[in-house]
Amino acid sequence: MEEFSTYDFRQFISDPDFRCWVKNGCPPGHPVWGRILIFFPEKAEALSKAVLFIEELEGTEYRVSPEVLDNEVDRILGATGESRRKIQWFSRWYWAAAIVVCGFMFWFLKPQKAMPLATYQYLKTTDSPQVSQKFNTSDAIAAFWLPDGSLAQLYPGARLKYTVDGFGRGSNEKDSREVYMSGDIFFEIEKDTARPFFVYAEGLVTRVVGTSFLVSSVNGKSSVEVRSGKVMVRPLVGDNREELALTPNQVVTYSVHVKQLTRGLSADPEILETVDVPQTAFEFENTPVDKVFDKLTGAYGIPVRFDPEVLKGCSLTVKMGGEPFYDKLNIICRTIGADFFVADGEVVITGEGCD
Repeated sequence: MEEFSTYDFRQFISDPDFRCWVKNGCPPGHPVWGRILIFFPEKAEALSKAVLFIEELEGTEYRVSPEVLDNEVDRILGATGESRRKIQWFSRWYWAAAIVVCGFMFWFLKPQKAMPLATYQYLKTTDSPQVSQKFNTSDAIAAFWLPDGSLAQLYPGARLKYTVDGFGRGSNEKDSREVYMSGDIFFEIEKDTARPFFVYAEGLVTRVVGTSFLVSSVNGKSSVEVRSGKVMVRPLVGDNREELALTPNQVVTYSVHVKQLTRGLSADPEILETVDVPQTAFEFENTPVDKVFDKLTGAYGIPVRFDPEVLKGCSLTVKMGGEPFYDKLNIICRTIGADFFVADGEVVITGEGCD
């Protein structure tokens, strides 16, 4: 293992065994690549860029044989002066080599969040003793307490992996808590402002400090639904400008094929755990509609947008109680002759007013 202590980006992508591992042609418990970040955590950035580079090359329409790829990588990264053999400008292999060069320049120079990708790749593929794994093979939800006190409720078929030392206490404690998952898992995170909690799903990174949320990751599609608190969600590959903030009853979906985050609302929004709502909270007597919408937002944490000038003459007299959120909205809108739709995790009210 010590021989890999000097590996950099070029050596990673030049190693045919490493490329095989990235392409899942080697067992996940590979004795070298499956454990390399345990022994050499400082290699995370170089390994991350190498993984991105190889995955990008594999995604092109020009797929080359292992032998040709070996030769091209060696030639591009190692050849100088007279040792460079001539390239046939219009050959297929020239274009393959050009893709390698462009891919190298793009990924090497583009700012990346290296650590999340490296951690994701490591947790996803390794079967090292340093990684704990939970897999729910039953037909019921299985509750599991993580070492930091956080609760993970694994739905049938869900899988959860994390490094043993990632949740340790004392001098070996890491700066963050990180898990990889697939399937459906509901998390209740123990608050620790000094050590954020990261959940890696297929193509998606969720960052929290202390809150509860449901993550689903199946067949290349991932979603995060917040029950309490606030979470930050972004694609695994990208920068922080793509990060979205989610609040209770909001949900974000992501497809690795479309590569786009979409924010919406839960199918059945629930009243916030932190709000004490009396039985008569939704009983209104000639109440201005803006006050009614304020009541909804305060109870469910969902922003309701409308034009106050258009609806300023609208008021509501109705008794509501335990109806679902969307039923309440329908009752209100029918009463004042308005409509509503959901956009980017908010409710938007449209209408002509009540004058």
